[in-house]
Amino acid sequence: AIKQLIGLELVVLDPDAMLRDACDEVAGEVAAPPPPPPSSCDYGVEAWGDFEPAFRTFVRSMEDEAKLTLIGRLFVLNRAKMFLKQRLRLVEFWKTSPRLPPVASPLFVVGLPRTGTTFLHTLLAQDTDTFMSPLNWMVVDPSPPATFGNIDEDIGAATGERRAKMDAANYNLDQFKQIAKNIDAQHVMSAFNPEECIVFMGHTWVTFEFMAYMGQAKAYSNWLRDLPSYADAFKWHRQILSHLASAATAEGGDDERVAPQRGRRWVLKTPFHMGMLDDLVREYPDADIVMTHRRPVRSMTSLSSLQSKLSSVCTDDLAPKKLAGHYLSLWDKFAAKAVATREAWAKAGPAHPQHKTLDVNLRELHEAPMGVVMRIYERFGLTLSNAARARMGSWLQGDGSRGKHGKNVYKAEWFGLEDRDAVLRAHPGLQQYDDYFCARFEGECV
Repeated sequence: AIKQLIGLELVVLDPDAMLRDACDEVAGEVAAPPPPPPSSCDYGVEAWGDFEPAFRTFVRSMEDEAKLTLIGRLFVLNRAKMFLKQRLRLVEFWKTSPRLPPVASPLFVVGLPRTGTTFLHTLLAQDTDTFMSPLNWMVVDPSPPATFGNIDEDIGAATGERRAKMDAANYNLDQFKQIAKNIDAQHVMSAFNPEECIVFMGHTWVTFEFMAYMGQAKAYSNWLRDLPSYADAFKWHRQILSHLASAATAEGGDDERVAPQRGRRWVLKTPFHMGMLDDLVREYPDADIVMTHRRPVRSMTSLSSLQSKLSSVCTDDLAPKKLAGHYLSLWDKFAAKAVATREAWAKAGPAHPQHKTLDVNLRELHEAPMGVVMRIYERFGLTLSNAARARMGSWLQGDGSRGKHGKNVYKAEWFGLEDRDAVLRAHPGLQQYDDYFCARFEGECV
């Protein structure tokens, strides 16, 4: 109403202003005023790659396409500046921090969205004898000096900066849920749940983290989809994992404090990595990969429902069929890339260093989750302790039980996806995916 009255946007999304303000604010934190000029701010471009093309494409797309409400504009402005400032702090911290620990043999859960990746990731994360997982409260603010301590330490006993980070993450999620009503029925959000690694790839802007809330930013989404390489984003990804594992020593802690975290593997998940498999294994040649599967049109229907809910946080201009078409275009290409990569790996034979994958059907994950767990452990030479098995069982009976957070109700007709065969004919990448993977399950894809 104010925009219509005065003809001006109250919040203008200006990439140069965001870069300048982030630089000034961070410089003011560590130096006496006046802060040094913006040119002295180090975003780590030489070491970690130039993020500005992605950043500027993002801001232009938000300004020109996303049809943001005032709340949406404030959300984008604050989130963008948050990532800029975090990147500045992290780069500065790494200049003087001790050598970060290596990241060895991470386990990635990937697959089309809405195929059980979050469920499986959280289930595996219950095994804290074998795995570490990045929790939401850690990844939304990894900036130093962070005192994470033992990442499995009793949450209720946390104090000081650690408690402040937890409380801030909880508060922000509560505010988000006030707008996105009943979002937990579609995608459970908690400060203490394992989080997707696309969140901390936000510092590169080569990430689909932002698309979770800004579904109509098609130019940015297409730009990311068509990038020839995601190598710099994965370099940053590795550095953040090292940082999280070592952050306990950031304020003078000794090596013994992080000893419980050593010898364990990161368990990570992001559906979007399905379209980035070649870059993923170049950065992590020792990675193991679990791919979850579901009939792609059903996956896209469920995704469209979720994205409609998330996008409502930032815009009132929701067009469900248009939104579904946007995501079909994105995942059509990513599905084709995943099939091409997996076919190439298969031709290379079992001796190929990147031929370390396991396929999981969503139906099996629903009906026999512990059977899936045992297949994963057997495939990758892992041992499931009795204590970890008990923790998994307890989670399955509690927060992991189906319907625990409400029923997710939607219809394919809302998104123009009721004719599965027509959708697949129009999207050959998804058709390839359907043919390639569902054949492995003898037509049992759900």
